[in-house]
Amino acid sequence: MSVDEVRRRYIVLLALRWLPVGLVAPIFVLVLSRGASLTQIGPLLAVYGVTTAALELPTGGLADSIGRRPVLLASAFCNLGLFALLLASTDLRVLAVALFLGGVGRALDSGPLESWFVDESTAADADVDVRVGLSRGGAVDGAALAVGSIVGGVIPQLADGRLWATVLLALVLEGVHLVAVFLLMTEEHRMTSERPRSRFGALSNVRTGLGFALRVGSLRRTIAGGAMIGAALVAVEALWQPQFLDLLDRDDATIFLGVLLALGFAGSAVGAAAAPAFGRRMGRRTSPTMSAQLLAGSMLVVLGVVTQPLIAAVVFVLFYAFLGLLGPLRSALLHESTSSGQRSTTLSVDSLLFQAGGAAAALSLTAIADSHGIGVAWIAAGVCLAVSSLLYISSDRADPDRRYEGTAS
Repeated sequence: MSVDEVRRRYIVLLALRWLPVGLVAPIFVLVLSRGASLTQIGPLLAVYGVTTAALELPTGGLADSIGRRPVLLASAFCNLGLFALLLASTDLRVLAVALFLGGVGRALDSGPLESWFVDESTAADADVDVRVGLSRGGAVDGAALAVGSIVGGVIPQLADGRLWATVLLALVLEGVHLVAVFLLMTEEHRMTSERPRSRFGALSNVRTGLGFALRVGSLRRTIAGGAMIGAALVAVEALWQPQFLDLLDRDDATIFLGVLLALGFAGSAVGAAAAPAFGRRMGRRTSPTMSAQLLAGSMLVVLGVVTQPLIAAVVFVLFYAFLGLLGPLRSALLHESTSSGQRSTTLSVDSLLFQAGGAAAALSLTAIADSHGIGVAWIAAGVCLAVSSLLYISSDRADPDRRYEGTAS
């Protein structure tokens, strides 16, 4: 395959991966609240986060050992199970199983597609700059989530408030995603001399990748920053729906929630697309990654303070825009510090810390929100996110023109 063909397939698979997620995102907490209170939703989200964190390294090593395609297929099957159980029951135990399957699917999903894209692209052209594809991929992520969010917010209003109609459509689209992975994700260049071929290859890759991530200082700092990003994102995802419902107090609130989240994801897409230019401009003076994370943390603090719905909505969108800006910058740092043989494992180490931070936030910040208010929880998360941006203070300042060469397209 040519680089352009690899990039096209990568973008299609990304769009199909995140469209079902976008559908349920604006109503996800509302779906869970059919069988759980707000205080129970935190532990349910923690089930998802802990499961993902526990399986990140084994599944990352598995993808590097047996291939990215079978691992991504398994992830799609788990996501089908998640949507099916959300559709079938409101029992708290069933919801916990659903979130467990979602966590397994997320762990399997974190890294294989991106690693496949990088490996197939560099195999087709050793001099290709993968940041172009990563940036476009980040934009497609946001666009798919935005479109899904609008549709997911409108469907309950068209179906007389029936949330299950949105979940059913997400289930169907996840099936389409599974078929697309099977047909489009060919691995012509999967096995290299770096990758273990024995049945113990996954375990070997876990040990090697974890040791490498802990040993390399720049990689260690980048991965540590991911924990704070995970905590901040879960703080928003777990609490934004009840917060805006309180601010709005209107019958057609799900439409507003869908549109708002769509704008947030669109902001994320714009931020991702702007990352190369931002990196070139800011890299001459300071760390672009640090600046992006500092801006995201600042927006979360402001979000915790404002109470006017429209102003809160604008700040919400800006928060997602700065997170979108941050994503490709962090991804570039991670890929620069690792090799093909440990690429998925390294991404899984990063996702492990991300999910661990999210699980901790799901337990602690929901409790803070119950006792002191959602605004206080958001302020605490925003301060932590802003302060942790100092981890990148010298990570990506050198020679920004060379670093971001070719990423403007």
